[in-house]
Parts: sequence; structure tokens; C-alpha cells
Amino acid sequence: MIEGAAQLNAKLAKLERGFDGIAKQVASESVGDVQDAVRSDIGDLSMSGWVRGKPIELKAMVARDSKPGEAAVVPFGRTVGQFRVLESGRNSDGGAGGFQGPGINFRTGRTSARARATGKGGSTKGRRWNGRTEGKQTWSDARELIGQNLGKRSSKALHQVMTKTF
Repeated sequence: MIEGAAQLNAKLAKLERGFDGIAKQVASESVGDVQDAVRSDIGDLSMSGWVRGKPIELKAMVARDSKPGEAAVVPFGRTVGQFRVLESGRNSDGGAGGFQGPGINFRTGRTSARARATGKGGSTKGRRWNGRTEGKQTWSDARELIGQNLGKRSSKALHQVMTKTF
């Protein structure tokens, strides 16, 4: 009887260790949902016009700094800005227009009357206006796709761990 309890305890410990990998497995399978959302909004996985001659490929990844039993799907590398533009649009808040700080005369280097006490320094030219676009809610669509497939993926991963353990 004691041997059976020891074996059951060992199997339960193995099952507990297997639970840590379930979240990461489900998150890694959900990365494809982000790519599907991007494809449905812009047709492919790249955004041109950000860096000359180099379209930026939009991908997602599983966050590396997650705790055991937790996982998060986040934009890959430095594509956070592109995903923000796809979600809420470019210059949706007005962006480059309006008051930019004290104006500088670039010929003389002097600032206008609103400048600091020294009369020098202040802001430079405003950034180039590149238009305004509407958001496509791409990240929200991806989150919805992940939510739809989460139950199916997590039950499949749990079944695999339990089958491997028992």
C-alpha cells in the first residue's frame, strides 16, 4: 500500500511539473492567431514605408519574462510601434500639429519671445507630417481569435500532459 502511494505521489509531482509547460505551449500555438489577424487586415505580414527598402515583418512571440504557469503573447522585437499603428491608427490624436514649444530661427539660432531666459535653445522643427490613418484594431482582433481557440488548445495540452504522466 505504501509503494502505491509513493508511486502516485511521484506521478502527481510529474503532473505538476508538466503544468508549467502548458501555458507556454498554448501561448506558442496562439502566435499564429496574431499572424492571421495581421493578414486579414493588411493582406500580408509586412508594413512598407517604415524603413526605406526594408519592409518590416510583423510577428508575435511568447514573452520570456513570464512566471511559471503563465505566458503572454507580445509583439516580436521592435514591432510594437507598427502594431500600435495597426490598432489605433497613425496620428489619430493630431500628432505633429499645434504648439511645439518655442520657435527657433534657424538662420540666427535665436528663439522667439516665449524662449528661456537665455534666449537660446528650445525646440527644433516639428516632425514631418505623414498623414492620418484609421486604426484597424488588429491586436484586438488577434486577442479575440486567441480567446476563441484558448479552450481547445489548453484542453489538448492538458490531455497530452496527463496522457504522458499516467
